[in-house]
Parts: sequence; C-alpha cells; structure tokens
Amino acid sequence: MQIPPNPVQITLLSTVKSKRTTSNNLHGGDKVTEGTLFGKHLHNYRVRTLRYSCSVETFQTNYIFTKEMEPRIFSVEKHIRPSDGEPIRSVVLATKDSTVVVWHAHPGQEIAAHIHPHGQDTWTVISGEAEYYQGDGMVAHLKAGDIAIAKPGQVHGALNSSSVPFVFVSVVASASGNAGFAVAEK
Repeated sequence: MQIPPNPVQITLLSTVKSKRTTSNNLHGGDKVTEGTLFGKHLHNYRVRTLRYSCSVETFQTNYIFTKEMEPRIFSVEKHIRPSDGEPIRSVVLATKDSTVVVWHAHPGQEIAAHIHPHGQDTWTVISGEAEYYQGDGMVAHLKAGDIAIAKPGQVHGALNSSSVPFVFVSVVASASGNAGFAVAEK
C-alpha cells in the first residue's frame, strides 16, 4: 500500500514487524521525525497504536500514522499590535523565501517610505484607509479590500488618513532570501 501524496491522515498502512527490543519498536504517541515506510519519506508524523499481537520471536503492531501539519492558517486579529509610538510590524511567519507581517497604524501614523532592493512587498488592506506612497511624490489612496504591490526597488509606505486604524498584511518575497531594506523619499 502506498502513502497518498501530501496526506493529512494515513489510515492503516502496514503491519510493522520487529524483534521485541526497546530501540526498534514504535509506540503510540511516538513522533517519527525522519524515516521511510514503503519507500516514502516520513517527516513529522505521530504514531497511534491500533493493535498488538506477540509471539516469542516477533512483536507485531498495527499503526496509524498521522501527519503533524505546521500551522498554515493564521488570525490577522491575533497579530495586530497597536502602538501609540511608531506603527508595529508583527511577524506572522518568516521563511527563507518570504516574510508575512501584520501592520497596525493608528489615525495619523505613518509607515515610512522605503524600498526592498531584492524583494517584492505585497500589501492586502484589511481595514481603514491610507495614502500610499509610490515615490516621486506620487500617492494613491488605499482602502479595505485593496492590494498594493511594490516590486523590488519600488518605493512604498503609507500615512493613515482615516479616522480608524489602518491594518494590512504585508508579504515580502525574495528569491535570494534577503529582500533588503532602505529608507526612501516619498
């Protein structure tokens, strides 16, 4: 029986047979951090024991392997960090390819104009409104539901021009793993 691609839960896969030794037996609740089964690589699976049967030479157990998923769904609200000083950048997830953050700016607060020389910054506006800096004195109006994309080297920043908090999710992606940062003119 083959492991389905990208399984969340794998039902009964196999009967695992091994000599009765503490070093080679899997136990319910054990975590398989690395290993193979039926030629498929297992990473971060949790073992749940189903049934035991014993003989003098062998110890046979049936298992269910449940994939332990890394979090993939995040709450914007849980990452909002209001501040009376500068707007707060709250990191949701950072990988070698991208960084996802939630920004919160009170009315009148500003995210300074800047660039990422080696990365694209995509903003998805959740609430509020802002004047979005695009460089060379150009400004666009952003509101909830808008998406603003600054390609590598393009100026971006914002001033909350509304009477409610300006909240947005920013995804900075870089093929090199380092988008860089530099302050820029509005």
